[in-house]
Amino acid sequence: MKKSKVFTLLLALILVCCMIGLLTACNKGQSGNNLNNNENTTSHTHSWESKYSIDSQNHWFGCDTCQNKNKLENHSFKNSKCKCGYIEGTDGLEYKLNSNDSYSLSGIGNVKDKDIVISNFYVDKPVTSISNNAFKNCDSINSVRIPNSIVKIEKDTFTDNNIKIYCDAENEPSGWEENWNNSESIVVWNYNNSVVADDEVNVIVNKIKYKINNIVSNGSTLSFYCKMIQS
Repeated sequence: MKKSKVFTLLLALILVCCMIGLLTACNKGQSGNNLNNNENTTSHTHSWESKYSIDSQNHWFGCDTCQNKNKLENHSFKNSKCKCGYIEGTDGLEYKLNSNDSYSLSGIGNVKDKDIVISNFYVDKPVTSISNNAFKNCDSINSVRIPNSIVKIEKDTFTDNNIKIYCDAENEPSGWEENWNNSESIVVWNYNNSVVADDEVNVIVNKIKYKINNIVSNGSTLSFYCKMIQS
């Protein structure tokens, strides 16, 4: 009887030792797998881009070789523009998707605002053009701001209205068609760095105050010619 109990205890001890050995082997295997994963993730050194990547909500610096994002922040706007270059556009404007995966502004849609701002992005894709007749007969609109991303404006875009046109571009891009501004509306170039007084007599560019002393038409556009009156 005693021999039977001793044998049973020895068998139980052997089983416990086997269980411990199996658990130890499993843990070592898992530990080895984790080490390999860590080696794979830590072997890559990020090379951050110098220009912001942008979507409709955030901006960040992306890595050149992976999908990681550095300094991810929400847009913060001053005069409709974020430091990353994203422009907060007027809600309700109509856009159409181009074949090159960019958007064109096609019309004012149901917008009731009198001062329109065109964003440089729509549904996280760039807005690069404005379709013809987009602002035809829009007598209720006072002004339209056009971002630098617009590289093409089709003919007759501004027709039969008196809209003031504020352009972030310093001068007329070559891709804008000759008769894009048939209304010969007043155009202010380099508006991103300018503040136009309400009386439209004085313009401030790069913190220098100018007085408008001549307005000249080149056939489709009225341009301001100014002289400095105050630093």
